[in-house]
Amino acid sequence: MAECLIIPEIILWCITKKDDIKEFCFKIKNCCKNQVKYEELEKKINDYLNVLVTKNNTTNYDIDPVRNDLFKYVIETYLRNTLKIWEKIFTVYKNDQTVENLYQDIQLLVIEKKNTFKNELSTKIHYENAINLFTNFVCQYDRLFLGHLSTLTMNNELTEQQIISLLVDMHISICNTMVLNACVTLPSINGDLDGIVFNGQVSEIKYHYNKKQTYDRLIKYSNSFERTNSDQNFNFYIILITDPENDDEVCYVSQRFANNIEYNKSEIVGKHPQFLQYENGIINNKKLSNSYLSMVNSVENNRTTVCKITNYTKSGYPFEKNIIIKTIMDNNTRFYRISLQYSINNLIDIHAFKSYIDILFGSSESFFSTIFKRENNNYRLLRCYTFDQNFFEYCDSIENKYIQEIIKIPGGETKIMNLIDKPELFHKTLTIYSNYNINNITYHAKNIIILNTDKSPNKSSNYLFVIHLKT
Repeated sequence: MAECLIIPEIILWCITKKDDIKEFCFKIKNCCKNQVKYEELEKKINDYLNVLVTKNNTTNYDIDPVRNDLFKYVIETYLRNTLKIWEKIFTVYKNDQTVENLYQDIQLLVIEKKNTFKNELSTKIHYENAINLFTNFVCQYDRLFLGHLSTLTMNNELTEQQIISLLVDMHISICNTMVLNACVTLPSINGDLDGIVFNGQVSEIKYHYNKKQTYDRLIKYSNSFERTNSDQNFNFYIILITDPENDDEVCYVSQRFANNIEYNKSEIVGKHPQFLQYENGIINNKKLSNSYLSMVNSVENNRTTVCKITNYTKSGYPFEKNIIIKTIMDNNTRFYRISLQYSINNLIDIHAFKSYIDILFGSSESFFSTIFKRENNNYRLLRCYTFDQNFFEYCDSIENKYIQEIIKIPGGETKIMNLIDKPELFHKTLTIYSNYNINNITYHAKNIIILNTDKSPNKSSNYLFVIHLKT
């Protein structure tokens, strides 16, 4: 059968809308003398679908690779769902049913496929706002198609097959327009896609400045903890960062933790950390312990929570670990939750350690952090975590030094020791202001010292946790 000459004009009409749709009805009536076979229309849809999917896959929507892949997935998912309505229409109308119910049949199928589209997105994207934005984006093209459908089905001049043939071509044209418009329209919703997880990767945070600053700071902290030598008597490091506004799905996992549990990072990112509570990572109906449920309640109320958790490696081996979970807030907005795994000896008071974690992660401007251990009535540096690149060389140079050699104030060792050893300060914090001269630049610092209570009779502090903040 010769191809209808009216079809190229349909695309122009869909874009310009300058001509009356009735004129096309008249042209179609007089042009399409041969009846269109549904098999041919089905082939046309499949051919154009392949063309549109190829065009979508070769389009660069965004320089951020995660966003780019996400947009491609959204467009392809919509194309495959929306054009699938014709399978059922062809099956039904091959039996020569009247065109009276065509509008209602197609309208119901469009709604059904929209819901299918939204459900498919929810399996890959756990961000309700993003799903709603994508759904609203494609719905405008559904409404455009339904508008044409309403006009054509009210026309009495065309046969059933002519109407369906014209609708198929209009639908294809609208899908083509949607792919072209997506290059401009989709990137405009970028602000709602900051830090979104897709296919085990996290999108760049471009628009939420405070959230980006917080995320970058947490990554710097994590990298510093992993760089620092540790031992079984005292060490801690970030294992996971989750997004509490999106069902606490994992948006960062440290390499050390990934190695310990035998998973690749991409196998953890984007999932709820609860899957690690189950053998083989498969969530089942196993009843969780009351202690675990109590921990969840504490975390959801944004309290810094200390707990023991049993996780399983990928190979199914269970292991127990000590965890501190802290919610990172910006005013009343929950940005992230961090989970730190720690190992401390019995001389360290967990309340002092918890206070240290609270202050460390509650402060946005830290140069570095130090931990001191008491030796011969003085405090020698045990750990140093560097967060500011200007202090990298300095922190390397203070290894094994005493506290008065690092926090330099008038009165030196005697002054600092008198301040630290005041009995009323146990379980409390001490603030000392000092300067650090690095490469002829003076940095003013606020040194917050958390004192760890010794359980021995002489009541001297045996560990100091110190955060060196910018002032």
